[in-house]
Amino acid sequence: MALLQASAGVEFVMRPYNNSVAVGENVTMACLVRNVGNSDRVQWKKYSTSGQTWMALTIDSVVVDDDKKYAIVNPFNLTVMNTVIADATDYECAVTGLETAVAHLSVVNLPRNVSIFTKESPKSGKTVNFTCKATYGQPPPSIRWYKNQVDYTNRADYETGYININGYGDATSVLPLALTSGDQGADLRCEIEYPGWPRAIIENHRIQLNGSSALKVNLLLAMIVTVVTFLFRA
Repeated sequence: MALLQASAGVEFVMRPYNNSVAVGENVTMACLVRNVGNSDRVQWKKYSTSGQTWMALTIDSVVVDDDKKYAIVNPFNLTVMNTVIADATDYECAVTGLETAVAHLSVVNLPRNVSIFTKESPKSGKTVNFTCKATYGQPPPSIRWYKNQVDYTNRADYETGYININGYGDATSVLPLALTSGDQGADLRCEIEYPGWPRAIIENHRIQLNGSSALKVNLLLAMIVTVVTFLFRA
């Protein structure tokens, strides 16, 4: 069967891209096409891993599968509703006469807990390891570090722990920082991310130096203010 020709000028403005969503949430897969003619067709398909074949979901704005599961919006984006793990697969947006565009959807269970901690006392002049741990995610996520809005991710060591048969596991990223007095009150942030879903969870931490000159100065200033206030009231 010959490939149908597309109308003149029909083209992708935005192809589908890999995306992620938490179990139970809705997600929209982008497929922006312009100059679509009356004879052109835009169709979404889903790859069935069990049948190893592509299943038609929509034709133009019409859902040909389960309309409680899928919807078409603005005007050819595909929304997958109330996602479950089985929705994680490849999705294809096909336009008459154009090369198809494929993207993967990941459906995840977010970590139960995300925390930043150290095993040693942060002090000026020391190198301290700050740990960001994401506990029991499916799958374990990627972790990105920021210090005062600057990306420090490439300075950190990332690893995942034991992953069980259902794909749940922990992710840990350790960021070593050579601390100075100027780091007193600095903002640390670790961001949990999945493909196509940055900042899925954000955890913040403010560096508090112990025994630092900054703290000593602050303590001295506080004492001076207290004395001056007492004398003024006297």
